[in-house]
Amino acid sequence: MNLSRTDALAGLLTRLLAALGLLFLAGCTTPTSAPPPEKGATLQVQAPEAVTAPTGKEIACRIQLIDGALVASSESLKPGHHRLVVALGDNEGEFTGDVDLVIPAVRDYRLKAERDEDTFTLSLIETATGKAIATSSAHAAPMMQFQVFVIQK
Repeated sequence: MNLSRTDALAGLLTRLLAALGLLFLAGCTTPTSAPPPEKGATLQVQAPEAVTAPTGKEIACRIQLIDGALVASSESLKPGHHRLVVALGDNEGEFTGDVDLVIPAVRDYRLKAERDEDTFTLSLIETATGKAIATSSAHAAPMMQFQVFVIQK
């Protein structure tokens, strides 16, 4: 009788361990939901027909490439360093600029272009405040170089 009782306890223990093992494995293989996609900062430009700055210096700006890819006029970007190619001015007198741009945080921004005779200025404007948070200037050339870096305080 002791032998059958030992066999019964061993069988019960084996089944219990097997059930615990299955529960453990089920817990390890349960799929977890993916984290939500990270929202990016938006970068917009002013359409040429909408440029009516009171100073008369603001000109049309179109983004042609971001990080080597063709883009639309409004893009979502992760914070950090990006390379842009922009077209400045109207279609007949258009200039091209190569822009090193740093997006500091996930916010809405506008790239503003101004021309004062032979000098072009690009500014990164925070849309909510209207404040220029980075600015870079270059003299008129076939391919102008701009570095629109945000100074960290």
